[in-house]
Amino acid sequence: WVIKKWGGQHTCINAILSQDHNKLDSEFICSCILGMVREDASMSISLIQERLSGQFNYKVSYRKAYVDATYSNAYIKEAYSGKWYPHGNDDNIRPTNGPHIVPDQSMLRGKGRPKSMRIRNEMDWTESQRRQRCGHCRVEGHNRTNCPQLASNIINDLNH
Repeated sequence: WVIKKWGGQHTCINAILSQDHNKLDSEFICSCILGMVREDASMSISLIQERLSGQFNYKVSYRKAYVDATYSNAYIKEAYSGKWYPHGNDDNIRPTNGPHIVPDQSMLRGKGRPKSMRIRNEMDWTESQRRQRCGHCRVEGHNRTNCPQLASNIINDLNH
C-alpha cells in the first residue's frame, strides 16, 4: 500500500451523508448538480432532485426560503436613513418639565467586595472541624508552604 495525496478534485465520499454532515453544504451540492448537468444538459430539475435524494438522502429544494421584510436590505437602509443631529455637550440639552428622579442613597452599592447577606443556621455548622494537616509531613497545625521539615530538607539538599 502506498498513500499518496491527490491534488485534483475527488469524489471519494460515503454513499449516504447525513443532513448535518459538514461536507454537505451548498458548494458540494452545486458541484454535484453541475456534474449531472454537464453529463446531460437536458436533465430535468425533478430528476436532479431525485438523484441527489437517492445518493445523499437529502432533499434539495429550489424554493426561496421565506425571510421577513424586516431583514431585507431596503428595510435596514430605510431604518437608518433619517437624519439626526448630535447635541454637542450637556449645556445644549433643554431642561425637561417632567419629574426629577433622585436615587435613594441607602440603596446605592458601596465600594469593595459585597458582604454576604445569607443568614446561617445549624445546617451550616460542622460538628467536628478537621484540623489542617501538612501535605508533606502530614502533621497538624501547618501546611506545606510553611512546613519546617520540608524547609530543612531543601536546605540540606542545597548544602550537599
